[in-house]
Amino acid sequence: MSDYLYKGGSGAVTYTDMRDFYVTPNMVKELFPSEAPFLTFMANYPKKLTPPDPQFKMFEYRAPWVRQYIYVSTGATVSKNNTGVTIAITPTNSTGVESTFTSAVVGYKCRVYASDGKATPKPLLPSLGTVVVTVFNSATSIDVKCSSRAAVTIPTPAFLEVMSQESAEGASSPESFETQPKVVFNQCGITRTSFEITNVKKRAKMRGWSNYYAERYKQTMQMHKIHNEKDLMFSANPMGTNSDGAGTDTFADGTLTDADGKVMRPTYGIISIIEDYGISDETNEDCNIFTVPTAAYGYDQFVDQSEKAFLYSSDKDEPLFCGYGYMGIWSKMAGGGAFAAKSKWTTAIVMGQLEKGKLGFNVRTLETPNGIYRMIPVPSLQRSPYNNAAFAPAKEDVFMVEYEPDHYYQNIKTDNNPLLQKNEFVTERGIGMTNLPMHKMWIAK
Repeated sequence: MSDYLYKGGSGAVTYTDMRDFYVTPNMVKELFPSEAPFLTFMANYPKKLTPPDPQFKMFEYRAPWVRQYIYVSTGATVSKNNTGVTIAITPTNSTGVESTFTSAVVGYKCRVYASDGKATPKPLLPSLGTVVVTVFNSATSIDVKCSSRAAVTIPTPAFLEVMSQESAEGASSPESFETQPKVVFNQCGITRTSFEITNVKKRAKMRGWSNYYAERYKQTMQMHKIHNEKDLMFSANPMGTNSDGAGTDTFADGTLTDADGKVMRPTYGIISIIEDYGISDETNEDCNIFTVPTAAYGYDQFVDQSEKAFLYSSDKDEPLFCGYGYMGIWSKMAGGGAFAAKSKWTTAIVMGQLEKGKLGFNVRTLETPNGIYRMIPVPSLQRSPYNNAAFAPAKEDVFMVEYEPDHYYQNIKTDNNPLLQKNEFVTERGIGMTNLPMHKMWIAK
């Protein structure tokens, strides 16, 4: 009688134990060899600081000369007869000037613009003329004189754009003013990832991995890296970071405890900071959350968004960490299609080839009219709600804060000789992030 390979059926010993179905019995193909590119970027590219305490504060400062506008709540007509006219001003919607007006405003030579009347107002062209501040009446009232060849009508509301400080012959030096730095804060969370294996299993000969213990070590280390990366992106805490500058967040310890009352100090991740404190109003110059409506997206919107995206970038060359879905959307747009048709544009988007970056992860270049994004796919974002999203950390204003270097502890479970080994990876780090408007986020829908 012939002896068949399948003799006895699927329940026989020949099938369940004797047959070797493994093409490569000592090899396991692994997924995501470059599993945490954002963590790699944070650990290698920006500066890395070691704070004296797991909680830390940072100063941020926005130079007043970037935009200096005084918001006028009640205007008036200013004739060119060298007569001062009183107008009402307010620090609300003013930028680049004192939070409480003082006599330092005397001598300001200003261009006058009407306000667009929106919730976050902006000045509108054309200029309505030029005035000089001559008298400081109070923190909400000043006198101005016409400095134009025709009378100037200051509407209600309006903006006075500070151009310089005009001085008369023989006049005293003007009063000085300063804008104070703002304080933002965060903390270093403790991330722990462990694995445990008995002595019996550690010595056993097994298919799959030639050294099961070594592979458990490797896989646990990769999981720890993923947990660290997700912390730096998505973590949040009750303390907040004060990134809106409103002073509503309170720097405090012990705001979160475990079941035993021990203090936990989770960091606040960069995506969570942008989402919780950022601005999605694209009419606002400080907008840093942009929507890409793929079904109705045109080149004009792409240009407007890229202008705001690179407004504060010094070298106009920024990293863009993205989900694979987001990268795929731009690849489709680069091919033209509906985007080109809506834009009446023959070549829609310019994208470079996929290349290996200097830190070891894949990079693809996205050229915009106002700067270049180095698109870096992040496995942690794939198959998640953020697959069609991306974020661009400003290199000058983000850094890793590491209270303690990474530790690997071996054989931490020794009581009563349990005949097993438990090892653990421990990390204590967080994100340092200043000047929120410099950090951008994109969401494709």
